[in-house]
Amino acid sequence: FPLAWTTVEYVNSLANPYGTWGALAYTQYGNLPLVQIVSVTGVWGLAFLMAWFASVANWAWEQEFARSRIRRGIGLYAGILALVLLFGGARLALFPPRSNTAAVAAITSSHDIFSEEALAAEDWESLRPALATVQDGLLERSRQAVQADAEIIVWHEGAALVLKEDEAALIERGREFARQEQVYLGMALGTLPDGFPDQPAENKLVLIDPSGDVVWEYWKSNPVPGEPSLAGDGLILTQDTRHGRIAAAICFDMDFPSLIRQAGKARADLMLVPSNDWPDIDPLHTHMASFRAIENGFSLVRITGNGLSAAFDYQGRVLAAVDYFTSGEQVMIAHVPVQGAKTIYSVIGDLFAWLCVAGSVALVGWAIVLHRRR
Repeated sequence: FPLAWTTVEYVNSLANPYGTWGALAYTQYGNLPLVQIVSVTGVWGLAFLMAWFASVANWAWEQEFARSRIRRGIGLYAGILALVLLFGGARLALFPPRSNTAAVAAITSSHDIFSEEALAAEDWESLRPALATVQDGLLERSRQAVQADAEIIVWHEGAALVLKEDEAALIERGREFARQEQVYLGMALGTLPDGFPDQPAENKLVLIDPSGDVVWEYWKSNPVPGEPSLAGDGLILTQDTRHGRIAAAICFDMDFPSLIRQAGKARADLMLVPSNDWPDIDPLHTHMASFRAIENGFSLVRITGNGLSAAFDYQGRVLAAVDYFTSGEQVMIAHVPVQGAKTIYSVIGDLFAWLCVAGSVALVGWAIVLHRRR
């Protein structure tokens, strides 16, 4: 049963456009000693343990809890679980982050990437003043973050909705801001072409360094099914900075472990994740993202409009958190470690999941052979 469960979850995550949504492992968020196992096996090892517990409990029930018959089976499972918890506890106690930290500002606003006004607009000229007001507000609140000693400033997903013809001017304003304030600025843009929504938007993060240079434009690799935006090339970008090696993804991208593992293989120290949620998935979606930090050994800051903004270290500890639905627009300042940790999962990837697939196939084949012999 645990082999079959893990196989189905893994294959589903590869074929399903929603990635790992519904994965059993996410129910264990906050159980830090237990979830450290994902740094080795990914979420698949945790799913295996949980499914194995279910099958052992069911087997013991069928044996009417007769001590002589269930002792070895329960002892084996208890021993494996104890080793997993011992590993997790030791990792937390003996290898916590000890590096310097960087002050990261997560800026959210009440403006949605695909607002009703944008979707309904027919006269783009009439929309421009409203968008300019939002853009001005984001830059002003970024200045407030600088006054709070922020060194890296990131806006939530699509916070700056902008017409395509105005995008270059807005980025130039961001470059001037970063140069004047000597900070890294992550401008999360929702760039609208003339034919929007018939023509898809560009959902991206423009990272600007303290010299005013554009480091990268990262386009969301996995738009949510039905989201009217273009997909990126599926490459996670990194940049070496005085705050460690920075990487970025956008919201739904974090639900795909194989995509985010690129950052782990590149030894990223800090992952910036502009996001935009809604009440029904708050705070679950942010909790899910924290598993990527443990798997790949980087600190994570998720900047979330309409949801939970939070910062985690590479062992899943919450460093700062603010929920939009209880606090409204906010500037969250999080001091995050700037040196990550190499993990086994970042090296071997989904090997454990593939072993479960192989084990399931082998057991099915064995059952067929035994049936034919009989």
